[in-house]
Amino acid sequence: MRTGRYRWVPASVLAAVVTLSVVAVAFVPFVPEQLRIGAYRATPPLRVLALLGVYFAAAWWTRHRVSRRPAHLLLAGILFAMHMSVEVQPLGDYTIWCTWLHLDHAGSSELLANVVHRCVYAQFGTAGTNCVAPIAGLLFSLAFLSFVESTCGGRGVDAARARLVGAAVLALSGWQLLFCRGYLENTQLSLPFLVRAMAAMVAIARGRADLGAVVRCSAWLSLACLFHGMNVPVLIALVLVLVWRARRRPNWQLGRDLGVVVAVVAGLIWLAVQGLRVAGFAVQAGHVQGGGDGRHFVPLVLAGLPHWYEFAMFDAAHLADVGNLYLQAAPALVGGVALLGSSRVRTDLLRAIGRQPALAIAGLGSASLTSIYYFDLMFPLDYDLMLGMCVPLTLFALQCALVVRGVAARWIDAALVLGGVHAWAIMGALLVAPAGPIDAGAASAPTAELAVNRRTGEVHCRAGEWLFIEVLPAASIAAPYRLQLFAWTGDLPDTVPPAAAELGLRFPRPEDAAAPGRSVLIADKVQGGDADGPFRGDAHFVSSALPCGTVVDTTTIQALLTDLQGRTFATNSVRIVP
Repeated sequence: MRTGRYRWVPASVLAAVVTLSVVAVAFVPFVPEQLRIGAYRATPPLRVLALLGVYFAAAWWTRHRVSRRPAHLLLAGILFAMHMSVEVQPLGDYTIWCTWLHLDHAGSSELLANVVHRCVYAQFGTAGTNCVAPIAGLLFSLAFLSFVESTCGGRGVDAARARLVGAAVLALSGWQLLFCRGYLENTQLSLPFLVRAMAAMVAIARGRADLGAVVRCSAWLSLACLFHGMNVPVLIALVLVLVWRARRRPNWQLGRDLGVVVAVVAGLIWLAVQGLRVAGFAVQAGHVQGGGDGRHFVPLVLAGLPHWYEFAMFDAAHLADVGNLYLQAAPALVGGVALLGSSRVRTDLLRAIGRQPALAIAGLGSASLTSIYYFDLMFPLDYDLMLGMCVPLTLFALQCALVVRGVAARWIDAALVLGGVHAWAIMGALLVAPAGPIDAGAASAPTAELAVNRRTGEVHCRAGEWLFIEVLPAASIAAPYRLQLFAWTGDLPDTVPPAAAELGLRFPRPEDAAAPGRSVLIADKVQGGDADGPFRGDAHFVSSALPCGTVVDTTTIQALLTDLQGRTFATNSVRIVP
């Protein structure tokens, strides 16, 4: 670094990232219930493993090839085939997205993602929406591989090693689950634009970029934010990079650059919102308010907060949760921390950060944000949001891995392989549908919504709490309709209040529960009145309060609805967890 008074910055950033990572990961073994590989350990399907083998063989074969684009297209194409070969579990806000596929609605928190899915569904149906995530993965793979060679494969880095390590990080990090067929969620469409924005940000931080790089970075970042709001904090990293570059520039240039960022970001977002309104889309808040509780961040203390908060900021469970996230998002980062005992490794890393500080700044922001953000649905339902936020951290870890040389580089490679096995063991458990859901026949995706206590994914409850089950049919259903409510795999309330009997609900006691994988009918009734016609807003089903008795295991409930025309509507499933 040529400016002496800034010499402390790279060391401070590196120390901050390492401290966050080490402290978080160190708590994982001490909170066994947070050790995800214990709960979600599974072998990926054979076809996925076979395509991964082909991918790594192709990466090894092309590592010395001079032509970048053909190699990138080959590797990205193999991953695309892998993503199309398997349909993953529907997680997170899957049910909301399935509902919005039928409506011209766009949530401001994931504006363009909503629109893309809606337009694809209108044109190609469910088969089309199943291809959206793999196509996003194809674009992301191309952007990522290009980023590695143009940004990380610079001075002092062996080109063949850069290509091979970059390809390994791409395939072994936990974000691969985001791009598999059937994962109808909302963050993965923003990631290709985020990577392009990061590449432009690196060019800006090097000090050799012109005003056009600021415009390009702002535009790519605006698109990323329009596809999902989780990318908004990266704007702070862009501002810090501009301030970093301004240390050698006149003050007026910093003001000009900041003005360009504000104008481009605000202008593109305004144009997108107005364009959608003109096109007939109703722009709504979406999840921008912070979920059902209206909060974005982990509380400092739990006193006085609702029961669904699982931990406070400094609880061991929270630190372990963040540590698990780092292990999946950046598998080589933690494994290489021990190498910082070598003065040569520290020198190489500090020089790299000094030359390319953008990744370090964004990586520190990524690590900091994921350590304070409260993921309402938790793991695995918020899998996409958790892993998506960590992309800048993963890029920074890749930068560090590529500047390490000699024997230390072999240790980094070993850590990457072990971390990849860990990530894929967890992803393997989410690559297949869970046992037990009812057979919805031709209805392969939820067409009605089921909620428990106003939650649609996973509901945590304690003995003695009350449950409210609500089923909201699709708008096209013809009332009255027959409602059948199913549950499976134990963990059912063992008390049957009179109100439940009146509604036709029968929660079996644990000794009556069917074997895992078999459904138990707990409600069978006609709902919606006697009128023959389109669904009315007051014709949805709401149970009376059901006290939750002794809970022994997880209960999953789901509903089938059949209307006068003989059409079947399947809801999402909700897990009730003790």
